[in-house]
Order: sequence, then structure tokens, then C-alpha cells
Amino acid sequence: GWAAVDGDPETAWVGQKAGGGYVVVEYAPTLELGALAVDLAEGSLTNVEYLYSLDALGWRPLPEGLETNPVTLNFLWLVFPDDGSGAVPEVFEIRPNP
Repeated sequence: GWAAVDGDPETAWVGQKAGGGYVVVEYAPTLELGALAVDLAEGSLTNVEYLYSLDALGWRPLPEGLETNPVTLNFLWLVFPDDGSGAVPEVFEIRPNP
């Protein structure tokens, strides 16, 4: 998952061929998230579920409209469920508060 947060737009995290995949990012200190940008490769699986947590035990979906409803988190979980298309998730960068 490091390639998705290394600041290098040329590297990418690539998920599983069958089954999608997921990537979890830990933020320390705690992050107030008011916006999120996820740069996906062309042809990447795009069906993404965004979850967040303070303790990595209780997870909640990111709310709509983060700009007006920011959340506080230590963990961000991007889940790419398999949609049957054969597409693989490929994330160039996860950018909180771009």
C-alpha cells in the first residue's frame, strides 16, 4: 500500500486480479479529513467503499460532503469489491485534504 501514499504519481498500489482488494492507511497524529482525492489508473476498478476509524475496530462509511461535514480519523480503509468485470484496482495516490 505504500505506493498509494508515497507522493510519487508514477508508482501505484495494485489490488488482486480476482476479488478486488483493499488498502488501509494509518494517520498519526489524528487527521481531520475535509476532502479526499484518490487517483486511479485508467481501466482501474472504480467501485470503492470508503471507511474510516479512530481505533481500527469500529468502522464507518465516509459521509457525503466532507467539506461541510469533516471527520476525525486515524485509519482510512478503501475497499474495492469485485464487480465481476475482471478489472483490478490500481491506486496512484490517496491524497487527504488536497
